[in-house]
Amino acid sequence: MAAGDVVLKLTMRTLEEGEAFSGYLTRFLDRLISSEPPFMMVSSEPFGDSDLRTVIFQQADLAAAFSQGWETVRGCAQALQLH
Repeated sequence: MAAGDVVLKLTMRTLEEGEAFSGYLTRFLDRLISSEPPFMMVSSEPFGDSDLRTVIFQQADLAAAFSQGWETVRGCAQALQLH
């Protein structure tokens, strides 16, 4: 990890949230691959009753875009679970 890297640590509280994350990550990357592939790394590890996903970006603008998009997707997934 370099000094300028942006690290996002995201807790997946449910299996559905983890699946939503995987789908979002795939769609996010698909949109970017058409230009220059982003320099990023993703890892997953158990975290109590949850999973912790760590996403490391070399570009702050991509990290911000990813984070904002994920919060929208996560909010929609949580709303669907409530109904």
